[in-house]
Formats: sequence, structure tokens, C-alpha cells
Amino acid sequence: MMVRFYFPKQDNDGHLVDMDKVKARFLDIVGGLTLYDGRGVWKNAEGKVYDEPVTIVEILLPSTDAGFATVHELTDVAEWFKTEYKQESVYYTVDGEAVFI
Repeated sequence: MMVRFYFPKQDNDGHLVDMDKVKARFLDIVGGLTLYDGRGVWKNAEGKVYDEPVTIVEILLPSTDAGFATVHELTDVAEWFKTEYKQESVYYTVDGEAVFI
């Protein structure tokens, strides 16, 4: 199964995200990942539009019970990111299905 996380390169105050910390947290769970640059555009509930560069973290997992359990561990990293970088939400996909936390 394919899991992709979309992380902004800066927090809402303009401070750079330490992607080395993010990578380390993921690598503690899985053996490898792919990172690439993208651009995220979204609108919050108040109508504010965000258009920002993002880092996409792509992780392949087996479609087994162990793989699904790993997704839950990876979600913990997204929860940490949301708190650490004061995000309104974090977006990721599992096999193309969107998840917002």
C-alpha cells in the first residue's frame, strides 16, 4: 500500500520545518522512504487560502495486517508534526484515500 504525507516546508509563523527530525521519526518506524517537493493549495473553514511549498513523504508498505498497523504508527508522526509545527491539520493519503487530522 502507498502512504503519502504532505508537510509544509514552513510553519504558519514562517519558521522552516526541520525535515531531518521528520525523516528520523519515520525511519524509526519504516526502513525507507522517498521525499520530493510539491506545492499545496487549500482553503480553511474561514476561507483563508494557503498556497505553499510542501515536502511529500512517500512510503510503501505491504497490504497486510502488519502494514495496516504500521500506518497507525505513521499517523502518530503526523500528529506530532501537527502539534510541533502548530498546523490546523495534516493531510495524508493511504492508497489514494484522503485523511485529514
